[in-house]
Amino acid sequence: MEDAVRWILDSLFTAKEVDLQNFKRGFIAGVAVFFILAVMVRILLLYLFRGDKRSNGIKIIGEGGGIIIAPGAVSDLVKGIGNGIKHMEVSKVKLFNSGESLYLNVYVVMEGNDTNFSGVSNSFQKQIIEALKDRFGIECVKNVNVYLDKIVASKGSGF
Repeated sequence: MEDAVRWILDSLFTAKEVDLQNFKRGFIAGVAVFFILAVMVRILLLYLFRGDKRSNGIKIIGEGGGIIIAPGAVSDLVKGIGNGIKHMEVSKVKLFNSGESLYLNVYVVMEGNDTNFSGVSNSFQKQIIEALKDRFGIECVKNVNVYLDKIVASKGSGF
């Protein structure tokens, strides 16, 4: 009986050098695979849960309670300003939340190849920020990013 127990313990806890080398290689390979998978999951999570998210609206706290300004209202205001500028049409407006501040991404279509995009967009950005302050009392929108979607040929009458 004692010989059987010793044989079982020896076979379980003694390893030949080849077995030990194979175990070490397998262990290192397992750790490497785990590390690679952990890095891939981390990259995937960073991609899916980026810091900037679409905003559901802007909340302004007043004496009598809160006022929520929907992104659609901000979009309508921005489109009204942009479509009032000669040779410009606003195609999309997106409101994003980035921590404590908000920012807008505005996508525009310009008419004509000779329009100065940077001059028009700088003026447009300032008008948007001022209009948000004047009309809604919004001061948390810090940036307005203007994206030139496309340039269309001049038709003579403007947009």
